[in-house]
Amino acid sequence: MRRFVSLAAHVSPAAFVLVFQMLAVACGLMVVGKLSPVTVPDTASYVEFPFSSWSAALGHLRTPGYPLFLSVVAWVTPDYSAAPLAHFSAYCLAVGLLCRGLRHVCPSPWQRMVISSSLLYSNILLGYVETLATDTLAAAGGIAVTGLLMGRQTAPNEVSAGARWLKLFVLGVTLFATCLVRPAYLFLIVFVPLTGTLLSWLSERHGSNAARPVWRAGLELLAASVTPLLVYCALRWCVVGKFGLVAFGGFNLIGISGQWLDAGLLPNLPEASRPLAQRALEYRQRLASSNAGSNDLTNYAQMEAQYDITIWQVFHPAARELFGDDTRRTNTELRQLASAIVRARPKLYATWLVKATRQAARLLVSDFVRNPAYLLLTVACVLMQLGSTLFGHRAAAQQQTEIANAAEQGEVLFLVAVLYAALQLLLVILVCPPLGRMTDAAAVLLPMVLANFLVTQNPSPEVKPPPVEGRP
Repeated sequence: MRRFVSLAAHVSPAAFVLVFQMLAVACGLMVVGKLSPVTVPDTASYVEFPFSSWSAALGHLRTPGYPLFLSVVAWVTPDYSAAPLAHFSAYCLAVGLLCRGLRHVCPSPWQRMVISSSLLYSNILLGYVETLATDTLAAAGGIAVTGLLMGRQTAPNEVSAGARWLKLFVLGVTLFATCLVRPAYLFLIVFVPLTGTLLSWLSERHGSNAARPVWRAGLELLAASVTPLLVYCALRWCVVGKFGLVAFGGFNLIGISGQWLDAGLLPNLPEASRPLAQRALEYRQRLASSNAGSNDLTNYAQMEAQYDITIWQVFHPAARELFGDDTRRTNTELRQLASAIVRARPKLYATWLVKATRQAARLLVSDFVRNPAYLLLTVACVLMQLGSTLFGHRAAAQQQTEIANAAEQGEVLFLVAVLYAALQLLLVILVCPPLGRMTDAAAVLLPMVLANFLVTQNPSPEVKPPPVEGRP
């Protein structure tokens, strides 16, 4: 008991407030039934993941991260009833890591608490914590990676080399685990070295880490991000003959480019892909009545509506007729056909990218402000800025340091949150529509920017400098 009291005495009161919010959110989720598991169409593919052999596991259309998580949960509760609580716990742990990672950027523990706790009300948590799918757990991994990255790259030069290498190792392992849970988080292998390099550059510019070469920081982070994934991909190549994280990318891309396939395009396709294309056209003809009037190949709403139909009712059954239940072969053939269609119709693909980007931006903003907590945060920031503009006083000389520190803090958080969202959405729109759960995942760090603005806007009365001796 005495040891617990001694430990509690060293914990910041702000940390207790953060933990209290976590408990309050958990109670709220329990009251509204959000901590009871809900199955979704993808759940079966995770629950039935084949751990029976290396070949079956590494050749499956899912990565083993989330199936392994569900297997651990099943040891405790065979009906997976503990999964939502486990999702929530992992998410809270990630928010705690982010809060700790901010300590060199944001010296005030109360500011760190407000900035970090803003993530507890995110759409990706409140909307998907109960589903037996990867959304919340993968988001937790992304937040944890960000917290570890910021903690390492903004640390002062006095930190020992051993500690820095240990942090680099933990960062690499966490990134790899996140990608194994949800392959869409492969954007982290670009986000981590790019953002880490820019953070090192900002630290150097502000004079806190001048002795640390920026280029070296980038190379270290690149190696930590890529090495575990390369080892895993090499293992898949040795076991199943495929080099890559998972055999599913062909399914995604054919859902977009497959909509541009027509009989006139067949002669322009590689000969090896023509049988699959011809069979897919036959399946499409059978669905012609349900697709009546949907022939605008540049209409984004139509393409999004036809995305799943194109994959699962046209190309997947066509491929199954030709290649049976061989998932690896099917994915490879679909990817080759999808890439050939993109090469044959580059203007349509470019149009898709532009319209998908516009849709992603629209959803990012609309989903953000439709969240009551974030709408309130946005209104508070607007009112705070309005009050500062109308009633604030010009800062005195001794306040300029505080303003400069707040600006540097804002730069870091804006850089991290925007790059995280942009790179994640870029990976999404290359191969599939930016659906709501994907934009929710990408926007998870954006509340930090508004929360930081709120806590650093503190207009105070003008303080006159002390008189200089010999002057009035």
